[in-house]
Amino acid sequence: MEIGNKVYLNNIDQIDEKSHIKVRVLKIWNFVRNNKVCSIEMIIMDEEGTQYQARVFNQNFSRFRHLLKEDESYIVIKPNMAAVTNGFSYTSHKQMLTLDWKSIVKKCDDFSGPVNGFMFVDFNSIIEQTCPKDTFFDVIGHIVSFRPLETSNPVPSKHYIKVTLSNLDSVHLKVTIFGSQAYQISEYLKNNPTVNFVVIVMQFLKLNIWNGLGEAKSHFEVTKLFINSDIYEINEFKNKLKCHDNFGITEKSITTLQSYSSSYTDDFKGNFPLKTICEITEPIKAGDSDALFPMQLNVLKNRKFGFVVDITEYNVNNYNNIYTVLRVTKDMSIVCELESKIELMSNQSVALNQVALESDDVVQPVQKDVISQTDESFTPSTVDKSTATSPCKISGDLKRNLQEIYDVDSGYDLSSTKAKRKSTAEETPLLIPKIEK
Repeated sequence: MEIGNKVYLNNIDQIDEKSHIKVRVLKIWNFVRNNKVCSIEMIIMDEEGTQYQARVFNQNFSRFRHLLKEDESYIVIKPNMAAVTNGFSYTSHKQMLTLDWKSIVKKCDDFSGPVNGFMFVDFNSIIEQTCPKDTFFDVIGHIVSFRPLETSNPVPSKHYIKVTLSNLDSVHLKVTIFGSQAYQISEYLKNNPTVNFVVIVMQFLKLNIWNGLGEAKSHFEVTKLFINSDIYEINEFKNKLKCHDNFGITEKSITTLQSYSSSYTDDFKGNFPLKTICEITEPIKAGDSDALFPMQLNVLKNRKFGFVVDITEYNVNNYNNIYTVLRVTKDMSIVCELESKIELMSNQSVALNQVALESDDVVQPVQKDVISQTDESFTPSTVDKSTATSPCKISGDLKRNLQEIYDVDSGYDLSSTKAKRKSTAEETPLLIPKIEK
């Protein structure tokens, strides 16, 4: 069969029915929804090293499922194109290659492009969040520390391990690895405690922001992991590490850090401050719309849960009221114990207030202004001038204090609600009423 001219992915728009592309499958996985495989997803690369997203829809599984394999090369004829609509592109392109009923795929034995197609980014660009935010990237480094495998979540794909990588410039990057790869690296570290350098390559990572700093995390089963593998990139990194080690600047030991939690139940019964939601945030006023939240949340009504919320220094310093929920449980034994703690704290608070009130044995009597009146004049007594508590006394003092601070006349003529004030010369003299004897 005539395969026509070769076209590269950068010029994919120029492909026609008489041309072809040579690609290598870097990663292949199933996209599953509701326990059903909806499509076969791939990241492919041509001989120039350009990477593209590719897809096979379920109606074409029978034609391509048995043929497509990871790390294999193919000749593709008559592919179709589709737009990337989910906002996140596995590569930097906004369209993907699709294989449909008219597409032809054949094995290729003379692919001349890169083997792995790594696209490493600098650690500082990740930490400073200047790396690509809407696509994947790759990293290489040696492990300097890690936390034990975290398995408290009942879903195995959400089990994770946290490692810290160092590059050749001793810049440290935190990486979170999920699922089967978390078990893979945990087993390697457990079975190889004497290895000086554990160099890993992680391909197809995503940016993760934690406490204002950039980190990296794996993406479901898409991310590829290489641990001390016999590949060119890792061997070259090790050789450079050995050169640095001759100058005594390379960190050899791997530090095992403490796990974040000991058990699922202990997360809710630990020795940390117990707070109600009202104590850590301002209450939200009731809205006037029926669409303030998804109606699916109504299933949570009249149910009780226990939450472990991580309030970080970043939240406090930046007045950020968006918190991370570390744990959620509906175990009524735990919820009831938390409620009993809150009730006990509330009773203790009330008891403290009662003690404070009972200690006020001496109640100061309210003193009134005593007016001494003689004939047509009346004058407050000297003592009462200094101890008066009547509204007239307080109002007069307040007005004098405000006049000392503010210029009460300035801007008076600009008021839209008050009549214009007359000058001193225009003021009408007041009439003094005469008191009959």
